[in-house]
Amino acid sequence: MPERSLVRNAADPRQVGRAGRVGGDLAATKRAAWLAVLTTPAGRYVMWDLICRAGVFAPLWKSSAEIHATTAKHDFGLELLRELQAVDLPLVQLMQREAWDRDARANQATDAAHAAIQEVTSDDDSSSGREG
Repeated sequence: MPERSLVRNAADPRQVGRAGRVGGDLAATKRAAWLAVLTTPAGRYVMWDLICRAGVFAPLWKSSAEIHATTAKHDFGLELLRELQAVDLPLVQLMQREAWDRDARANQATDAAHAAIQEVTSDDDSSSGREG
């Protein structure tokens, strides 16, 4: 939703003062909401997922008009990351470490599965060689 102007007459000091208070209240409310999200593991997971889905860590270049959509998503992801960093940088760093740990666990599980398949395949090859 587009932001509404908090001032109708910029020459009116009362309107300007009120807008400053309202704007400050909105910023504080937004910061508190972002902080509430970042303080939960599930919230950090969702934020990291959104940042990654926005393509923040992916190449931007596309050889077609698709580059415009990719760039827009990328810019949104960077904006989200900057806002979260402004709220609480240590929690953003924790979010990133948690994502790296999840990726490492997933890679280890994949490697273990591949090793098990390789072992079974090797056993099949060696047993069939003995029979012949």
